[in-house]
Amino acid sequence: MKRILPFVAAILVHSISMAQYKSVEFGYEKSTFNNGQPLPAESYFELRGDISSDVTMVEIHIYSENGYPDRKPLYKKRWQRPHSNLSERFALPLNYNLRGNSEYDIALLYFKKASPTEVENFKNELYATLDAYIDQTLTFDKKGINLIKDTRSILEDMNQIVRSASTYYRTQIDRSFDGFSDLIKDDIKQIDESRQSKFLGRKATETENLARKKELVQNLKTKVHAEVAYLLNSQLHVLRDLKVVDSYQTEKVKTIFTLHGGYGGAYFNSNQKNDLFASGFMAGLTLPLGKKQFSSPFWSNTSVMLGVYFGDFQLNDNITATGPLLKTPYYVGLGYKFYRFLRVSAGATLLENDGEINGQAVSSDIYVRPYISLTVDINLWIGLAK
Repeated sequence: MKRILPFVAAILVHSISMAQYKSVEFGYEKSTFNNGQPLPAESYFELRGDISSDVTMVEIHIYSENGYPDRKPLYKKRWQRPHSNLSERFALPLNYNLRGNSEYDIALLYFKKASPTEVENFKNELYATLDAYIDQTLTFDKKGINLIKDTRSILEDMNQIVRSASTYYRTQIDRSFDGFSDLIKDDIKQIDESRQSKFLGRKATETENLARKKELVQNLKTKVHAEVAYLLNSQLHVLRDLKVVDSYQTEKVKTIFTLHGGYGGAYFNSNQKNDLFASGFMAGLTLPLGKKQFSSPFWSNTSVMLGVYFGDFQLNDNITATGPLLKTPYYVGLGYKFYRFLRVSAGATLLENDGEINGQAVSSDIYVRPYISLTVDINLWIGLAK
């Protein structure tokens, strides 16, 4: 028992160490990672770095190569300073697998708590921009108010105004703007359908109608302000600094080829063979449909199987089932790894008959028969010696 315990402890320590994140240090001054080393590939890592005492949030955005700033980030993660934490360091686990032998654009955004003056300025600018857009979109005439765009386009434009204005701000609870509600949509439709007779009646003066039209527009502006107010009422953080690292390399990974070997066989009908199933040893190439780091378990365990049998199939005393060109049966199918290196597969075997009956050569037409197999995966990697 005393001999077993150290062995078990060693296994547990090894498992824990394997589960830990790789540590990557960001050098702010030189904008490098681990002093110029490539980023870890196909594994999670923890990004660390120095920050000033007034930084309250750090966001990491990972883009494809040459993806910043035009494309959407592939992955985003936020570090937020805990309460009563005055440290000038941040540490953020990134649960994203970078592909090996690749390059990425990485942006680090540093935020600080927005002052009351900055919040007030943000509110005034946002309100003024939305009001100006509404005034430009609505035109008055004697009959009513005309919209120069349809309701859907107006909502999309106003949503984009809010999102663009919020680019350099974050809320404490990481709440983003979801878009204006159906109440705003209904108000815009009401304004669009308004006519003079629907305001105060046909006998109302132009002054009274104009006042009513302005009231409808002002009510719309008030509701629009109310729907973005929650962003302003949340504790806001404003962008303090931005660091962008262009086309940074990841680690080079091994090129792995997966071979397989095992036992399988093809199904024949009774006209060609007394036994319905002919089997033999087989070997070939396994082409996975996905890597486990980037695909679901189903696709990462599924593969295309290509290979040959080590021998022909004897159909009867005089006829042999071989294969065209290579003169041995070969197959293509789909395999699924159900336990570690064991894989079951099924597909089609390509065959050609060879032999004669009563002195007459049999037809050598190429035909296909279904097969099943059980194989073992063997991984080989290619690399150059240093």
